[in-house]
Amino acid sequence: MTPKTQFYIYLFCAIMTFAPSKGRSQDGLSDTCELGGNVSKLIYKKVMFHEGDISYSLTHVFDYNPQGYWFGLTVKTLGVVRNKYCRVFDSTGTMYATKFSIQGESDTSREFKYEYNQLNQVDKQSIHFYEHGTKGLISETSFYYDPNRLERSDSTIISSNSNIHYHTTRFNSDGEVILDIEISPTKSTHRIFTYNENGLLIKEEFLDTSWSGRSLYNKDDNGNFIRVKHESNSDSPRTDESYVKYYTYNDWNQPIKVLKTSPEGKFISLIKSTYNDEGNELTSLVKYKPPKNNFLNEKKFKRKYTYAYVYDQYGNWTSKLTFVSNTLVTQETRTIEYF
Repeated sequence: MTPKTQFYIYLFCAIMTFAPSKGRSQDGLSDTCELGGNVSKLIYKKVMFHEGDISYSLTHVFDYNPQGYWFGLTVKTLGVVRNKYCRVFDSTGTMYATKFSIQGESDTSREFKYEYNQLNQVDKQSIHFYEHGTKGLISETSFYYDPNRLERSDSTIISSNSNIHYHTTRFNSDGEVILDIEISPTKSTHRIFTYNENGLLIKEEFLDTSWSGRSLYNKDDNGNFIRVKHESNSDSPRTDESYVKYYTYNDWNQPIKVLKTSPEGKFISLIKSTYNDEGNELTSLVKYKPPKNNFLNEKKFKRKYTYAYVYDQYGNWTSKLTFVSNTLVTQETRTIEYF
């Protein structure tokens, strides 16, 4: 697999995070639309401004089937089509293939294919490439499911070098993840999760071949974070991102104040937010002071963001404007069609 091929696989996985979703599919992609009403099409466009001129624009066009699952996605930047995605479902509504084409390169695409076991769990996933008339296999993944639902694992074979990547997830009797392990020829990663008697996550530990860290969580009765302490250990100061965060919520469990400090209590950032009756953020005051290990050479700042919305009859916003100090910096629109 060439670096360019590998890049597009990562791009495919990353771009899916933009899909509005209330469900996750078996391949990790966003599944269904979270908007009100039975949406058939969503056109999302974001335009960013700098000194009054357009500096960047991004457009996502989603097509949904009557069951609420998206089957088509077109991605544009600055008005130019970059990628097209298509998900194929069988008569039972089970997805068995995902295809995406890479625009700007003639006859270049990738395809994810899925096979299922009798319990309708993904049994095998294969990734194929099509480039300039040439077809080939990028990787093939086999899945294993513990009958007691306490473990799920998979192994991926990379066709270009025959390297094998292993991934194992273990669960407790309540179905909560307690251990996640990834092993490749060059790296191993372990994540360990601890819960309290109420099933709330209170600790997450991270270990890999280059650094380690852990996060300690305090939550309220609604499962909201009250305090998060993250400890990072590394030989490199560039990865030392230890901090403590404190959260305050309104009566609707929306964060109205997030304070971030160093482990010693020194101020790093503060975010204060207000919301409108529809539950969308109305204002956001952000203060930031970079920590000592400021290898990015960041500057301290204070900004107030103000947001303005227009809604349709289903309560979905169709226009969102973002202002900083009364200057328009971002314009977002959503053109929504319904069945």
